[in-house]
Amino acid sequence: AVRVKFREVLSSFGSIQVLRESGHMNERMRCRVLLDFLDISESGYIFGRTMVFFKHQDTMLHIHNLLNSFRVDSAVCIQAAARACLSRRRFLRARALVLRLQGHVRAKQAHR
Repeated sequence: AVRVKFREVLSSFGSIQVLRESGHMNERMRCRVLLDFLDISESGYIFGRTMVFFKHQDTMLHIHNLLNSFRVDSAVCIQAAARACLSRRRFLRARALVLRLQGHVRAKQAHR
């Protein structure tokens, strides 16, 4: 069995949006919301006054693996958005240069 304080569970998983939306609840209820969100079976843990008692070591490992996958997915989304922004900026710069060049070429042709 693994014993973890509510505060430790919440600090480890504070980046998950569900926890941000449940800010008005006490720590125990926020832990319950988190475990429900992570789809952890209620038979795998018990709530005490200040701690969550996980019946199996594997449950905690599974939770940390889920957290890691959330972080990886978040990082991938952020990287994709950053790459898209940079690509768009490069495209707009190149288009502006091409339009400028095109304008000069057309001006030269018009003067002939």
